[in-house]
Amino acid sequence: MTLSKNRKEALSKYDNEKSYSLEDRIKIIPRSNDVEDTYLNSNIFIFSSYFEGIPNVILEAMSFSLAIISSDFLAVKELIEHEKSGLIFPKGDYKNLSEMMLKLSKDVYCQREYSSEAYKNISNFNVSKIGDQWFRLINDI
Repeated sequence: MTLSKNRKEALSKYDNEKSYSLEDRIKIIPRSNDVEDTYLNSNIFIFSSYFEGIPNVILEAMSFSLAIISSDFLAVKELIEHEKSGLIFPKGDYKNLSEMMLKLSKDVYCQREYSSEAYKNISNFNVSKIGDQWFRLINDI
C-alpha cells in the first residue's frame, strides 16, 4: 500500500488509540517512474480524494488485480461496488479508512475476492467498448 505522510500520521494516531498495528502493514513508497513495479509489488490500492472525475489510477490498479479502497465520490461508484469489488469510505473519514485497511490487510480472502471482481470490471472500460459508446453517441446526435 502506498500512503501519503499526512495519512500515515492520521493512521498512526488512530493506530495508537486502538492498539492496532497498521504501521507494520503499510509501506511508504517514494515517488517512482516505475509504476508497473509498484503495482506488481502491492496487494491493496488506496485512493483518498475529495474530488475526481473517473480516476485513471483506479482503472490502472484494477488492471493489476489490486484490492481497492477508495473515498466516496460519484464516479467511483461506476468502478467499484462496495464490498463486492472493493471498499468505499466517506470522504475525510480516516477512521473508517483505517478500519478498512486493517480489515483487508488481515483478510487475504477478501483481498482476492475484491481484486478478482475489480479485474472483471475493468473490461467495461476497455478502449474498444468506450470507443463504441462514443461512436453510437455521436451517430445519435
